Amino acid sequence: FAGCWGAFAGVHRDHGVAKTNLPQKLSGIFALDCFAPEEPLFRGCGNPMLIPLSRATDMDLEDVKRAPELVLLASAKNGSPVFLKSKDNQYIYCTGHPEYEQTRLAMEYARDSGKEKAWITQIPQNYFPENDPSREPTDTWIEPGMQLFRNWLAFYVCKQPAAKELLNV
Repeated sequence: FAGCWGAFAGVHRDHGVAKTNLPQKLSGIFALDCFAPEEPLFRGCGNPMLIPLSRATDMDLEDVKRAPELVLLASAKNGSPVFLKSKDNQYIYCTGHPEYEQTRLAMEYARDSGKEKAWITQIPQNYFPENDPSREPTDTWIEPGMQLFRNWLAFYVCKQPAAKELLNV
C-alpha cells in the first residue's frame, strides 16, 4: 500500500505515469467516483466514500488509462485519480490520506497560510463547517478510512479467512 507521495513514485516507477504540478494545492475532503464497486478494498466504506486529499500534484487521467497493467479504482469527482492498483493485485496506490486525523488538514492549512508558497492557500474544501476555519471539522472520513485499511489487510495482505473474521470484514 503506497500513500500520497509514495503512490505517485510507485505509479511512475511501476507504470511510467508521471506526476504533474497543480496550479494550486488540492486540499479538503472529497467524494470518490468508484469504478470498481465490487473491489474488496472498498467494502463497507460508504458510497460515496469520502477521503482527505492534500497535495500540489496530480496524474493525467489519460496517462493512467493508457498504462496496461494499472487499474483505476476510484477518482475524486474532479477526475483526479485517488485509488489505483496493479492488475496482479500486488500494489495498491492511494494519492489521498485515509489515515488523516480529524485536525490534520486544519494544521496543514494553518502551516501553509503562514508561509509564502508558489500556490494560493485556500480553505480545505468540504472540511470546516460552513467553510469557517475557526470551527472544528467533522470526521466524515475516519471510520471509512479505518475500514479501508482493515479490508487491505484482510484481502490483500493476509488473504486468510481467519484474518477476515478477526478484522470483521
